[in-house]
Amino acid sequence: MFFAIAGFIGDVAVFILSCYTLFITAISRKIKFLTFGISSSLFYGTDISVTVMNKSLHPIPVQSFFIMKRYGGKYYLMGSEKREPIIIDCWGIRQLDLGAFTSSDWPVMDEDNKYPDYAAVFEDTVIGIISEKERSPIWIKTYKKAPLKEARKAYKKHKYEEVSTYRYCMTDGKVCSELVDCHIQILQKDINGQIQLRDVYGISNFNDGKDIYLNKPILGRSTFRSVGHSAKKISKHLQKTLKIKKENIYVEMIDEDPFNR
Repeated sequence: MFFAIAGFIGDVAVFILSCYTLFITAISRKIKFLTFGISSSLFYGTDISVTVMNKSLHPIPVQSFFIMKRYGGKYYLMGSEKREPIIIDCWGIRQLDLGAFTSSDWPVMDEDNKYPDYAAVFEDTVIGIISEKERSPIWIKTYKKAPLKEARKAYKKHKYEEVSTYRYCMTDGKVCSELVDCHIQILQKDINGQIQLRDVYGISNFNDGKDIYLNKPILGRSTFRSVGHSAKKISKHLQKTLKIKKENIYVEMIDEDPFNR
């Protein structure tokens, strides 16, 4: 009798273990949040990333993801563009990026109400992972008391505002920061005497409006006296200062930030 009961319990244990193994191998899609990251610089755009771990026993392909934040009684959604799937292997760790942007209509501003406060992305936020194999997002809490249930309900009923992003790309494909406001092209001779087109981007009101600051030096100089937010004035100033012919320099002011017009 004892052996029969022990055998039965053993069979049940094996069955439960088999079901659990099947679940985490083929069905489960559990992803754990590890950390947020924010990168930005003087000349290049802001990027927000999340680092996650796949706690399932099968790979999960990620096409995109979004951040859903509660602020002022509303939900705001900021998402990445769809791309070639990024595979997160079982128990693997991957960093997912929204993609650099110049500016956005992010609702939370800094203390001076001048620039978006992206550090606030850490608070009252949940993450949704879009996988090509799933019809609905894989939801992730960023902390224990994150408003996951409420956010899922708002997402399902489309009761959220989508955060728009604006990107201005340099000629090398990198995204400018919102401080960059002028693009300068100069024809120069290299050390072999060959003519080269040089692309430079600048901030025309750097140092409290006293200087023009460039992301690359022109003839050894990265800083020039500011002459205002004018392509014509900047061009004339650089022609005179660097002794460059008018036909060898072109300056354009980058379009005004669409979210601060």
